[in-house]
Amino acid sequence: MSLAFHLRVEPSPAGSALIRAAHVVGVAGAALAGAYLQHQGATVAAALVIVWVVLAVRVSADRVRRRAPLGWLSVDDAGRARWARAGADPVADPGADPGADADRVPPGEPFVPAHWFRFGPVTWLGGRAGPRPVHLLLGADRSPDETWRRLSAWLHWLERGGAAGGR
Repeated sequence: MSLAFHLRVEPSPAGSALIRAAHVVGVAGAALAGAYLQHQGATVAAALVIVWVVLAVRVSADRVRRRAPLGWLSVDDAGRARWARAGADPVADPGADPGADADRVPPGEPFVPAHWFRFGPVTWLGGRAGPRPVHLLLGADRSPDETWRRLSAWLHWLERGGAAGGR
């Protein structure tokens, strides 16, 4: 099987669910801290802790939504990756099916993966595209099955010492 694929990076319901779950943990922690402080007689402090954490979670959720990178992750047969932000000038991909999204993939810049984490239908991938760090949250629900299999194969290849980077 070839490692080559083009993956459109866009908001994913699976990725959003994972982010919401992380925020629920923060809110639950605040509720426990607030309950403890209330039990100790510090009602005002309890209310402040809960309000502060809820606001922090809200700001964090907004920041994640605004800063999530959108674009294309492309990997060639040799395992070399490229990242192109949304809005870059697309070029024709000679191997793409006519009419498919992948036939308009921007060339992008080299992407060097540094670390990744797979959790069910979600993969978080961190690395560098040129001088900038890039963190991608990828969801299987936004990718064709074959593309998701190739992404998994590429990450497995990297874990075993593939030339494009490592953990």
